[in-house]
Amino acid sequence: GETYKSDLNKKAMPLSIVFSNCSGVTIAEVEAKAGTGGTCSGDNLDGDSYAAGLNTAFEIWGGDADTGVKLSCKTPPAAQEVTITNGAGTYPMTSRIVVANGKSLSDVTAGDVTAPVTFVVTYP
Repeated sequence: GETYKSDLNKKAMPLSIVFSNCSGVTIAEVEAKAGTGGTCSGDNLDGDSYAAGLNTAFEIWGGDADTGVKLSCKTPPAAQEVTITNGAGTYPMTSRIVVANGKSLSDVTAGDVTAPVTFVVTYP
């Protein structure tokens, strides 16, 4: 959908990884990393957010933005544990569009943006 400059650093959307029919599994671990062709934001590719183009980026949070665990691109946290009960579990997340690392609102230009992010799920 449309996002205005005034929405940058504010507009957030929920997303989840849902586990179902996980027979014999009680724990899963979730990590995020830049997907194929993706990078961390900023001129030096060293931002916590995932580069989306046009001087924008996306933050990914485990739980709610600002109060959850930031799934940082540059310095990823430890894998996030998800409890699987009766073969089911959910890892709730939030994605927020932001100004890219080291950039300002005046650097952002109009157009379509995408940020490939890969979620790695392991079953320890």
